[in-house]
Amino acid sequence: MSTTKLHINLHQGVLEVEGEEIFVRDIYKEFKAELLKGHVNFGPTSAPLSKNKLGADNETPKSKNENSTSKKNKGSSKSDVLKIDKNLDLSGLNNAPSLKDFVGQYQPKMNMERNVVFIEYLNEIMGLEKVSINHVWTCYSDLGLRLPVNMRQSLYDTSSLRSWVNVPSIDDLSLSVQGKNWLRDQTKKAETE
Repeated sequence: MSTTKLHINLHQGVLEVEGEEIFVRDIYKEFKAELLKGHVNFGPTSAPLSKNKLGADNETPKSKNENSTSKKNKGSSKSDVLKIDKNLDLSGLNNAPSLKDFVGQYQPKMNMERNVVFIEYLNEIMGLEKVSINHVWTCYSDLGLRLPVNMRQSLYDTSSLRSWVNVPSIDDLSLSVQGKNWLRDQTKKAETE
């Protein structure tokens, strides 16, 4: 399996993506669509590019094997300013389990698993209609866990690599059927142990 990288500068606005080719291609298409709508801010000039400067539709991201000179993404996007939601009480209300107790039922070992457990807790236990990246960030912080270097990428990876999370928008996260199945399987494992 080859890794695909995409690096767009747009006057140091920079969008760096690395992952499976399909995932990178999807991000590229989404970014290009937003760019054409004028929803993307450019570096210091904020002057939109004309359509012909974006390149033809047949331009695609290059695989690692191909002649790619982009640098590996080393942190969260500059546009991601994550905030802890101080209004989110994760201590357990009205006989609901606390986040700590809920996570303890599943024993997630990696961030993708934690993302699934956190989204389930926020959606089903807390009753949030829309779970955002900041809500998930708050869960990591509340439990004193090591925070993902790039939270957005962590959520996209959970979606693209495992298909556990639906990410129509970074502020509207939900579990997919595969994510719910993973949770059910973890519950069964815990019961048999």
